[in-house]
Amino acid sequence: MISIHGLLACAPARALGLSLILVLLAAPSRVAAQEKSQAATPGADWTERSKTAKTVADERAFASLAKLHERNYADEAFRGTGFFGCAYIERVPDDPRDALCALGLDAVPALVEALADNRETKTVTVTEIALRVEEKTWKVNELVARILVDVCGRDFATGSEENLRSLAYFDGDPAFVPAFQRLVLDWYRSNKDATEVERRIALLEDSFIRNRLDAAGSAT
Repeated sequence: MISIHGLLACAPARALGLSLILVLLAAPSRVAAQEKSQAATPGADWTERSKTAKTVADERAFASLAKLHERNYADEAFRGTGFFGCAYIERVPDDPRDALCALGLDAVPALVEALADNRETKTVTVTEIALRVEEKTWKVNELVARILVDVCGRDFATGSEENLRSLAYFDGDPAFVPAFQRLVLDWYRSNKDATEVERRIALLEDSFIRNRLDAAGSAT
């Protein structure tokens, strides 16, 4: 009977063993490369998040976020009050933004997470400022910020008085993402069960003057 050691001593067996070792060593690299490629694909990680979501609302929100970068909302620039948010005139069937807006406050947790997604979308706007033409490619989190403002029915502000940043005009700066995420989540936890009237009344005493003015205007 030929022993295992005897088999390994054979040249063909040694070659086979070496091949198996090389395959095993290469496997983690292939997996890492695949994960890196998937992460670099806009929407890929949101698709994965939708598969592991704990609620139906989160599943739908993440699935919609996976498609948000594919749509071009440039023709809606400066239309209505939402500016790529939910306050627009005409809705498109199967639009991911429509789905997020329809979820209302249930979409907030997923949208807050997406504030960290700074990948580019197909939304490109061209603006003329002082005889200078500026082209802007919108990022996922810039669109998400405006959807959040409309869904929550209010703006959020962070920073010092000299450097105040508003979520309604969020430019994707990663330095302000954690602060905005905390602000929105804190508000969400305190207001998700409140009625729209209760939230409007609370805005009349909000620390951010823009919210107080908007609430006062809607009350008249």
